[in-house]
Amino acid sequence: MTPLPLRRNCPHSDCPSKGTQARARVVRHGSFTTRRGVRTRYLCRSCERTFVPSLGTAYHRLRRPRRDFDQAVKLVVEGNTATAVARVSAVAPSTVLRWYERAARHARRFDEEHLKLDEPVELQLDELNTHGAGERDPDWVFGAIEVWSRVWLATS
Repeated sequence: MTPLPLRRNCPHSDCPSKGTQARARVVRHGSFTTRRGVRTRYLCRSCERTFVPSLGTAYHRLRRPRRDFDQAVKLVVEGNTATAVARVSAVAPSTVLRWYERAARHARRFDEEHLKLDEPVELQLDELNTHGAGERDPDWVFGAIEVWSRVWLATS
């Protein structure tokens, strides 16, 4: 049994079905073989363009297993250096940095598309006066959080 597509609508931004209530009719449109197995392609009947389910995700055109990507990004987020993660993952440090930038770009895009506060209930603004050892001039760090949803609105 072939799994259903990850998306029910067309991922292309210029598709005629975008911005309408009607969903694009997406159908299976063949398959192709990779080193990791057979992948299915899909066809949007509205714009007549094909795509794979990973289009628009951080995994699109990734040449390593997803678990390697996930592990590397997780280790970098936990504070490990790119060279240490590269040693563990058996990839180049530049690859680890590129993966981290890719994950950050997609997380940022997800936040912009899905994380919207139309009517904040309670905003809390805080400041912190910091300075390093031996520094005379303090730095100020400001933060704004919406208390009820715990969404960080701004930092500087």
